[in-house]
Amino acid sequence: MIRLTFLFVLLLSQVGCVTSTTQHTVTESDLKAVGNYAGLINYYKTALITSPNDPKVMLSLADAYYRNKDIESARFYVDQLEKLNYQGATFSFLAGNVYAASDDYSRALTAYQHAKQQGYSASDLDLEMGIVYSYTSQYLLAKEAFDQARLKGHDDIAIKNNLAVLAIAQAHYQQAVDILLPVFQHSPEQQKVSFNLAIALIQLGDIPQAKQVLGERITDDQLMALVYALRVSGNTENKESHEISNEEQHEPA
Repeated sequence: MIRLTFLFVLLLSQVGCVTSTTQHTVTESDLKAVGNYAGLINYYKTALITSPNDPKVMLSLADAYYRNKDIESARFYVDQLEKLNYQGATFSFLAGNVYAASDDYSRALTAYQHAKQQGYSASDLDLEMGIVYSYTSQYLLAKEAFDQARLKGHDDIAIKNNLAVLAIAQAHYQQAVDILLPVFQHSPEQQKVSFNLAIALIQLGDIPQAKQVLGERITDDQLMALVYALRVSGNTENKESHEISNEEQHEPA
């Protein structure tokens, strides 16, 4: 019995030793799975040391910078790839996103159109094109793009929020409320939806309900400042509203 106990303890100690010496190497897939874009940036920069000017690495690095909200760095690598005459639907779509984030809407639309011509057919392309069309006051084209994204099964909250932004931009405030109120009631945690709904309500003169929608996200003084800014500017520009891009469809409050 003592011998059996000794063997059992020995086996346990051996298992413990094996476990303690096992190491897991973090891979590119691991970093992507958890959205560790800072880690991906370091990963790809290390890869560039051994493979300078590798276009595939630069493409991945540009994408990581874009997702990490470092637009200047993302644009640097996009520009380098363009100098290399790098081609591809994924690259064109990324370039469009980077240009749009840089407020370079003309180049963004050109890049998106290239992506479409190169076979990029996912709904996020239509969504992003619609957002850029709305920024450039091409409202009919924006509506058509959002409709295409919707027909391809894109996220309902993103579509409805952007349709409401179009309505706000054209001073169709009640239409925006009609679109967003059911979304807000079902998903009150959606910060951009709440903000756009509040803007539409303020423009309709319903400040109490706007305050109720925003809740603790905004103080009374901040609300009054927003009301004043909207009234003074007579603002109907869609940049004062918040589109939801493909990267931020479900951003919580």
